[in-house]
Amino acid sequence: MRLIDADKLILHLNDYALQEAPFRGESADTYNAIKQCIEAVEEQPTAYDVDKVVKQLKERLSLYQRLQKLQDRDCLQYGYKIEATNDAIEIVKAGAKND
Repeated sequence: MRLIDADKLILHLNDYALQEAPFRGESADTYNAIKQCIEAVEEQPTAYDVDKVVKQLKERLSLYQRLQKLQDRDCLQYGYKIEATNDAIEIVKAGAKND
């Protein structure tokens, strides 16, 4: 599976559909097929919700920070996870902006 920008795909299909608009006669079937493709794309569930993932990472980061503030020896092991979580948040955000 790969993630795509469904909005960009819909714009591309819509532009193509407008080029093949029904007023061109024989192109009505092509236009209708493209419109059905657009509807199919719109009906698909979101495979990757950036906001949800970032929220989960921030919640985990908050937990690690609270544990670190306790300054308990057992909790200090979570210190490295704070940096890793910060890095993960930045990676997730950057991946969402990949054009």
